[in-house]
Amino acid sequence: TDAFYADHAPYVWSVETTPEQVGTHVAEYVSKRLAGRVAAFAGDTELQRTIRRFGLISVSGPFGGAGLGPSIRDQLGEAGVELVDDMAYGDSNGVGQVQATMIGRLKSRGVTTVVYAGDPIAMVSLMAEASRQQWYPEWFMTGGFSSERSSWGRYADPAQMAHAFGITPLAPPATSPEEDIIFRLYREANGGQEPPARQSAPQLWAPVFLFFSGLGTGEDLSPEGFRRSLFEAKPLGGDPDTPYIPLMSYGDSSLWPYPDYAGIDDFAEIWWDTSATGADEFGEEGHGLWRYADGARRYIPGSWPEGASRAFVRDGAVTEVAN
Repeated sequence: TDAFYADHAPYVWSVETTPEQVGTHVAEYVSKRLAGRVAAFAGDTELQRTIRRFGLISVSGPFGGAGLGPSIRDQLGEAGVELVDDMAYGDSNGVGQVQATMIGRLKSRGVTTVVYAGDPIAMVSLMAEASRQQWYPEWFMTGGFSSERSSWGRYADPAQMAHAFGITPLAPPATSPEEDIIFRLYREANGGQEPPARQSAPQLWAPVFLFFSGLGTGEDLSPEGFRRSLFEAKPLGGDPDTPYIPLMSYGDSSLWPYPDYAGIDDFAEIWWDTSATGADEFGEEGHGLWRYADGARRYIPGSWPEGASRAFVRDGAVTEVAN
């Protein structure tokens, strides 16, 4: 949570988002694009004719997720969006013990739209349970645990994923991964050799980049100097011409009403295409991909447009972007 970062400042930093930042995007998107409209993306004709009724699933276990559910719940409430139900599981290892009860309760309470703020492993189990109970709601992804990766989506039941959409801080893969800046930098530093950990190279690179950015000129290596370097650094990304680079900034800005110790600020709108084939984020070929609406356009807080969701609109939706 933001309070955690503030209590441990300036020693804890992230390249991802905080629960409050996720909640801000979720509340704005849901209130502007989903609430008060029928659940058109559900897999049941009766649900499709029903004005959306939202049920929240989040994780409250030991892996740092406890703040996400409450943040989404509170900010949805402030935006005037009512939750029919709000449930949390402990962790993905134990979700099998409660998934039947959780799914059954959501179904019995007439939920049309699951607001999913859990991890990707539990998502697979919960979707399988929904199919066992012959319940096919909308699945709204919130971007809290990087669950919106095509590599994860392919493990889930296609009958449920066909109704999955939402928002994510993640960026689509580039059409030319060999030209990715991270791979180019690695080759330049290692005599042309390829990274041995190809699938995790971008994730491994991110904290190293953050660390050296915080060192700045090297004149002040104190914790306060580290914070000053990041707070005063020019934001990275945010250019519509390069949607594969999310906007990342730190410090005091107009985006958040508090000092920001987390990186990514903007989100994109996505939906699952069961018919798409191609490479996932790790270059693995297969069936099913997340599509990014409107050419993977990204939105900062306060900029989500009014009007119906662009989920499942093929015009302009992409699975990858040119780099």
